[in-house]
Amino acid sequence: MKFRSERERMLVIVGGTAAVLLLYVFGFILPSTDRIHGYEKTLAKEQRDLDEARSLAAELQGLKAAPSQGPSLSAMQAVDQYTKELGVTPDEIRAIGAEGAGVELRLSNVNGETLVRLLHSLETAGVKPDGLELRDFKGSGLWSVRLTVSGAQGTMQP
Repeated sequence: MKFRSERERMLVIVGGTAAVLLLYVFGFILPSTDRIHGYEKTLAKEQRDLDEARSLAAELQGLKAAPSQGPSLSAMQAVDQYTKELGVTPDEIRAIGAEGAGVELRLSNVNGETLVRLLHSLETAGVKPDGLELRDFKGSGLWSVRLTVSGAQGTMQP
C-alpha cells in the first residue's frame, strides 16, 4: 500500500493500533471481568446457602438427640398438629391416596429452621415424607414448599 505522505502512514498505524486495543479491551478484557464478577456473586450465594445448610444440620442434630414423641398419628393428624405447634399456616392441605392415607401440603414463606423442625416432628410421629419440593423465595431465606407424606408407619396396611 502506498502512502502519499508520512502523516497518512502514521495516521493508519495509530488508528490500527487503537482499533486493535479497543477490540482487545471490549472483546476479551471486559467479558472476562464480567464473568469473574458473576462467579464471585455465585460463590457468595453458594456460601450463604452452605452456611444455612450447616446451621440447619446442627439444628437437626439437636432435634435427633431429643427423645422421640411416642404414639403414631395419622398423616392428617400429624400435619395438623405440628403445623399448629410451629405456627405455620398451610396454603393448602389435601388428603391423597386410599382412604386419605397420605397428605399433600403446600406452604409459603417458611424459614429453614421451621421446615427442619416440621420434618423432624413428622418423622418422629411415624409419618413418612414421600416427596419434598423446595423453591427459594426471592433469595430471602424463606421457602415455598410442597410436601407429600404418607400415613403413620405403624398404622399403614401392606
